[in-house]
Amino acid sequence: MRTVLAIMLVLQLLSTFNYALAQKGSKTPKGQKGRPAAANTQFTASRVSTPIYPVSHWVEISKSCTAEKTKMIDDWIVDVYNMTYEADSMTRDHAVFNRYFFREDFPKFKAKIQSFNSRAGLADGGRYKLACGDHRPLASDICSGPSQWVAVKPAQNLLWLCPRMFADDGKATLSSKPFDDSQDGWCEPTPHHFGSYVHSARVLMLGMARLEVFSELGAMPYVGVYHENDVPLWKAARNLKSKYTTLRAEWEHSDPRRRGHPPLPPIQNAESYAASILEFYFTRKCGKNFDPEMLYTGS
Repeated sequence: MRTVLAIMLVLQLLSTFNYALAQKGSKTPKGQKGRPAAANTQFTASRVSTPIYPVSHWVEISKSCTAEKTKMIDDWIVDVYNMTYEADSMTRDHAVFNRYFFREDFPKFKAKIQSFNSRAGLADGGRYKLACGDHRPLASDICSGPSQWVAVKPAQNLLWLCPRMFADDGKATLSSKPFDDSQDGWCEPTPHHFGSYVHSARVLMLGMARLEVFSELGAMPYVGVYHENDVPLWKAARNLKSKYTTLRAEWEHSDPRRRGHPPLPPIQNAESYAASILEFYFTRKCGKNFDPEMLYTGS
């Protein structure tokens, strides 16, 4: 009987010892974090070039858009997703951020960038609503002319996409060209032509930023003077930071009772978001072949 008990004790000790060895061998290597049991879906989505969610996760496209236009919008949304994904890695000290914003703007800028890749960016926590407008007389209050790209309707959290958005020069997407310095590449030699840089996706991103700015500011009148059809806006956004302090001081001196609207700060300027996101994206993708200072020549 004692022999049997001794054998059982030895077997139990061996079993315990083997289990301990197995546990030791399965430990995470030093300096490497263990894998979480369940990955955060939004984190996963922000680390891939193709969203794991369908486009309908971010936008609600009206039936006023044909199947062909809906496909184009889908492609632009994927481009917006890719550009905002890259921008999420922008730091407070990066040259692109400092060209457009003040250091104290960074937390709000970061939150805004992340909101582009979620459904919680708008005031109502819903998706961006997109509709396709035209130039018929009944729609004259939506798309005012053939040169207009998009009309922002903050009261409905709605973007009307005008026919100009779907013209040939608006069809380029990030996947339509290689990221090299060939004549047909995105990283073309200077001067960089403004219209070459995924214009429709950029305008769509600008409209999305405007909806969020409007929702925060209650559609204050002075926000509406910035128009996406005015190409120099991109350059104006870069100049806004350097001029803002002077403009603010002049406003305070000329209107001590604060009855008028103050000058628009960079963090409340939708174009500052769109321009910085796109500029950062091509800086990351093209490296030394991309010169932001040459972006406006010939545009």
